[in-house]
Amino acid sequence: MFPDSFYESFNAASGPWSELYGRPHMRSFPEPSNNQMWDILVKRFWSQSPVTIAGAGVLAVASILLFLLGFTVVAILIKFRYHGHPALMAMDRQKAKIKQLLKSVNQRQKTIDEHEETIKKHDKMIKEHEIITDKLREERNALKKHYETELDHFNKFADEWTNKHNEREEHRRRDQNMIEEHRKTIEEHENTINKLRKERDALEEDKKAIEERQNTINEHRSIIDELRTERKQLEDIKEAHYVKELGLFLSKVEKEQAIGREIEAANLAEKAHERIATFERMWTDRLRYLEIKFAQKIQDLQAQVDENKAQIDEKEAQFDEDEAQIDEDEAQIDEDEAQIDEDEASVTTSSSETEWVLTAASMVGDAVEGRTSNVEDE
Repeated sequence: MFPDSFYESFNAASGPWSELYGRPHMRSFPEPSNNQMWDILVKRFWSQSPVTIAGAGVLAVASILLFLLGFTVVAILIKFRYHGHPALMAMDRQKAKIKQLLKSVNQRQKTIDEHEETIKKHDKMIKEHEIITDKLREERNALKKHYETELDHFNKFADEWTNKHNEREEHRRRDQNMIEEHRKTIEEHENTINKLRKERDALEEDKKAIEERQNTINEHRSIIDELRTERKQLEDIKEAHYVKELGLFLSKVEKEQAIGREIEAANLAEKAHERIATFERMWTDRLRYLEIKFAQKIQDLQAQVDENKAQIDEKEAQFDEDEAQIDEDEAQIDEDEAQIDEDEASVTTSSSETEWVLTAASMVGDAVEGRTSNVEDE
């Protein structure tokens, strides 16, 4: 009905027909190897029994006959429908094609109309989006100016905090130097305390030695008391001896007087007095010697005791003074350690505050840049 140029122009305007209304391709299956399949079929076929082979042949012949019969019936029906005229059959096929083409053209026209309406809607939306974009651009410029102003303020704030941070760093270095000096002083105090503790231990040993000496002195005093007791006993013995000697001489003098020998009695009395005087002088010298010796010994011991006591008192005073110095040094050490902890805490706090401010400034800068980029994207 239509010339070939119509179909060519239609295909050129609307694209290849197969792209719009193409038939689906048949599925492609992998082709087996012919030699292998043939070998398998032949081997399986000839490996069957003769009855099976004969039955297969009969079925094949029967299927061929049925195919020929069906083909003949279809040909007769077609010939009966179109009276066997090939022009009518070609015309019907051409009409069917034209109807299909008209249907596809109407469908395509309807699609074109829908596309035009969609294009109009899109144009309207584009205009609305352009208006919104202009508003967003104005907002972006305003926000950009606002955030740039805020960023300038934060940069100034960050610069101020940086200067403060540098000052705090300088103070921290000074505090660190002071801390090092305090630590050296603490070490010196600790060394002094250790020396004083060693001296205290030495004083404790001296105190023990003095106690031992005091015990020795007490023993000597007990010995002196025993010697005094012995001296008293000797004096008692001396008096008894005096009395005995005097009694003997008196008895001899009385005998001599009884006999009438007055001169011999006088001589005996004189000898008795001389003997008693000699004996008394000897005992007196001996006792005086012992008294002088023991008095000197007691005096030496007493002087040693006094000296040891003075040393003990001096060392105890020194010990008390050293303990007071140790307590004062320990209090100074505790105060220095507290000052060190406070300085370190202040340094840590200042550094953390500075880091927080710098972080906040960087976060604000990132937020401004991110907001600007988001507005530009929108």
